[in-house]
Amino acid sequence: MRLIKPDNYLPQEIYISKIAAALSHPFRRRIIEFIMTGEVCTRTEILSRSKLSKVAVYAHVQILINADLIRKVYHVHFEVLQLNFTALSEMRGYLDEICES
Repeated sequence: MRLIKPDNYLPQEIYISKIAAALSHPFRRRIIEFIMTGEVCTRTEILSRSKLSKVAVYAHVQILINADLIRKVYHVHFEVLQLNFTALSEMRGYLDEICES
């Protein structure tokens, strides 16, 4: 993510900006949709459904993890990706606020 220059931003404002930046790419939104519908739950499954390189897929997943939109849960031999509905509801609340104004 690009550097946010200090201007007395509230932590909530920075958090929403991270989420918005992560959602700004169509492939990252597709990853969220895959996870939400239960079509995929690992990075390898995401890789098998895309035409992107392994490095690109892993980078996109890492951006979603850094924005706290998805989480890694470790099972015996692999990691499973899960949605963080708290982050999604925070973004929805922010958008609802804007629409009400």
